[in-house]
Formats: sequence, structure tokens, C-alpha cells
Amino acid sequence: MKLSNIFLFIGAAAVSYKLVENRQKIQEEIIETTDSLDKVKDSLANIQRNIAIIQEQKEQVKDIAQDLTYKYKVLENQAQVQIQQVKDIWEKYES
Repeated sequence: MKLSNIFLFIGAAAVSYKLVENRQKIQEEIIETTDSLDKVKDSLANIQRNIAIIQEQKEQVKDIAQDLTYKYKVLENQAQVQIQQVKDIWEKYES
């Protein structure tokens, strides 16, 4: 056997030993990472649902805002007409 092959074998054996020695920690980290990924996926799905709800509500709010703007203009016009009527009546009684 060549010396380089022996060193490779020793290195591989050392790495294998360390992996076996730390397998419990490695397994725990894998489980934690998997759990974290699952939580991230759930959060992403939740965020996407919330964005869809917000988009839907945005359209409804836009419609409501347009309706309120129209009603405000109508009310303002009615108020102006009534104010003018009150002024006309007031002027009749002042004269």
C-alpha cells in the first residue's frame, strides 16, 4: 500500500469515528433544522394567505372609499342647497 492511501484510510477512519461519536448531536441538529424548515414553510403559507386576504380587502376598501366619496359630494351639494335656502329666507325676513 502506498503511504497516501494509508493517510486517506486513516483520515476516513477518523472522520467516521467522529461522525459516530457525535451522531446524537448531529441527529438532534437535523431534527431541529427539519422542524425549523417546517415552521418556515407554515409561516410562508400563512403569510401568503394573509396577503391574499389583504388584496381582497383592498379591493373592497377601494369600492367603499369610492362610495363614500360619492356620498360626501351628494351631501355637500345638498348642504349647499339648504344653506342657500336658509340665506334666501333670512334675507326675506331682514328686508
